[in-house]
Amino acid sequence: SVAPGQTGTFEFWITAPQSSYGNFNEYFGLVVEGKAWMGDIGFNYASSVITPNYSWQLVSQYAYTDASKSAPSGLNLSPGQTAYIGFTARNTGNISWHSSGTNPLDIGTTMPSDRLSPFCSAGLGWLGCNRPVRMREVSVAPGQIATFEFLIKAPFTSGIYREYFSPVVEGSAWLPNIGFNYYIVVN
Repeated sequence: SVAPGQTGTFEFWITAPQSSYGNFNEYFGLVVEGKAWMGDIGFNYASSVITPNYSWQLVSQYAYTDASKSAPSGLNLSPGQTAYIGFTARNTGNISWHSSGTNPLDIGTTMPSDRLSPFCSAGLGWLGCNRPVRMREVSVAPGQIATFEFLIKAPFTSGIYREYFSPVVEGSAWLPNIGFNYYIVVN
């Protein structure tokens, strides 16, 4: 109850639209339900919904003989041999990355996008043969660094391979393909 001369408090959540970007003014007024609207004083909240900018920068990449990361690997592999590879990436965009929810950040194969990797094998823990792994951190805000680590298994066909990857926000967008790859020799 709010007597004349007293103050009433109204609090509520608003959610930004997911497909409309730009500046918005959301107007509100008081209404006595079933009786009348009170005078319109032009009360509003001004807000901006920014266009998502998904971008990234490679910080480091590495390769080891196994997940203990005790012995570096030069990625000169025998057919069927495994290696543990990883890299770190800085979020240079304007939206946080997440490892769960409707749009998690995964690593996808590129050149071309979503191709099946010859380095994928059952039992390696890959999400799929075109998606090695999801980022390790729960959330990575703009400016912060994400970590991606996974096992690869050399194919049984000898040769020189360049295995290309890029981050992908599942169900939303591929981050720019910067040509990131691992140079792998299978003897």
